[in-house]
Amino acid sequence: MKKILLILLILLALPLASASLDDVNIELTQSPDSVTPGTFFNIQIKATNTGTTDLNVKFTLEEDDPFTIDNNEVNLNIPAQSSVLLNFNIETDSDANTDFEELELTYETSTKDLTKIFNINVQAIETTLVVTSVQSTPERIEPGSSAQVFIRVKNKASISLRDVTVKLDLSSNELPFAPLTSVTEQRINSLKKNQETELTYNIITLADAEAKPYKIPLLITYFDEQGTQFTKSDVISLIIDSTPILDYTIEESKLVENKKSTVTIKIVNRGLTDVKFLNVQLQPNNFQLISPQTVYLGNIDSDDFDSIEFTLIPQKDAQLPLTITYKDSNNKDYTKNIFLSPKVHSIQEAKQTGLVKTSKAIYITPILLLGLIYIAYRKLRKK
Repeated sequence: MKKILLILLILLALPLASASLDDVNIELTQSPDSVTPGTFFNIQIKATNTGTTDLNVKFTLEEDDPFTIDNNEVNLNIPAQSSVLLNFNIETDSDANTDFEELELTYETSTKDLTKIFNINVQAIETTLVVTSVQSTPERIEPGSSAQVFIRVKNKASISLRDVTVKLDLSSNELPFAPLTSVTEQRINSLKKNQETELTYNIITLADAEAKPYKIPLLITYFDEQGTQFTKSDVISLIIDSTPILDYTIEESKLVENKKSTVTIKIVNRGLTDVKFLNVQLQPNNFQLISPQTVYLGNIDSDDFDSIEFTLIPQKDAQLPLTITYKDSNNKDYTKNIFLSPKVHSIQEAKQTGLVKTSKAIYITPILLLGLIYIAYRKLRKK
């Protein structure tokens, strides 16, 4: 009877001495702390058996998007009061979005299974906030004039962005721009996924600004939903330009009808921008051209002039058809066809104005003749 009672007591005590999954503590270590799409990371799981007997456990790290796991199942015997380490190498999908993704660890014995959830911080390295367009009104800004700059930004991230600031950096002394009636930094409270918005900047150009394109730094800062700050730099271009204004006048006309003579043409640049590669070609008309048909002047600065001279034999009421080609400071091509009507003097007018010199022999010959007659007369009287 005593033996039977002893056996019953031993049988009753056996469950109390057996190991249980409740005696297994799970701790996870991740490297790196946050992961990026398209990369591998490692997690190490420490499993501690706090029970009094050994325990055979099957560990399964469940594979789910956006993760791919090599050898996600491990079977181990964990001695009582001991720990084991499990290492898993995990790849993050290249198209994963910024978010906290879950990893599920299942560990089980023949009689029971438990699950533990871990959060993995995925930080997508992506061009989340982009400048989609830059426009200015007017498109080409004249020196000393005001303009508006419109910058559109779009959130291409998979999450919302907040506290977005976009600064037009005009601080450089090499930039001939200044803010006008607004600041150079604009702020957006938040941008939802795929949301786009437009920012407006009012500026003015300096009066002595050189006509050419200018690169302006654009500084952008913003925060994601997790409070991480991002900073990016970009560059936009604004064009300072002005249409050249050239005046063409007859500076001096020495043209005499049907005689070889000259005409001087003056070209004045009264625009705000310089002109380059200026070429003047005199087209055929009612005159005979003696000098070269084409004259190259090159550059004429703003508020400056140059002159050219043509030699020709004109007819009465001759017109000068000119073809003029040049570029502005931004290398835009221009072609102008103009007609100038110079004064063409008659022979009589030319004599009166001194354009044609009259021969003194006309006046000297009669005087000499009269002198000879007088001398001959004196000699005859003496006889």
